[in-house]
Amino acid sequence: MEIASALAGLKALIEVTKAAVDARDDTKAKGALLDMQSRLMDAMSAALESQATAHSLQLALHQEQEKTRVLEMKLQERARYTLAQIAPGQGAMAYRFEPDEEGSPTPSHYVCQPCFDQGRKSVLQPGDLWGSPTWTCSLCKLRLP
Repeated sequence: MEIASALAGLKALIEVTKAAVDARDDTKAKGALLDMQSRLMDAMSAALESQATAHSLQLALHQEQEKTRVLEMKLQERARYTLAQIAPGQGAMAYRFEPDEEGSPTPSHYVCQPCFDQGRKSVLQPGDLWGSPTWTCSLCKLRLP
């Protein structure tokens, strides 16, 4: 009977040891799971930061593309103007617009050279001062003979 009780005690000791090992393994597994969750949260946070950075860069790119488009349109428009004398022999200069095709909705005209060089477009208005023809800028009030 002593052997049976020794075996029963040994069996109980094995079960307690097994339970302790299982508890230790469970604790390790939970620790590993917590570590993995922490790393996953860090990765998700980094991904969100990257996405926010990408969005701001995309917005900046779009804004720069729009600026480029506007500047290209201004260059195309400016290329349609040539510097010319309004009254030959008098030295009065202005930019002349000549339509590039027949039936263009924009007629031939002159714009003020100082204003145009500053990025403003003011069509010179023809007039008459003491019997001689003049051209006047409505923005800077320049008067050309």
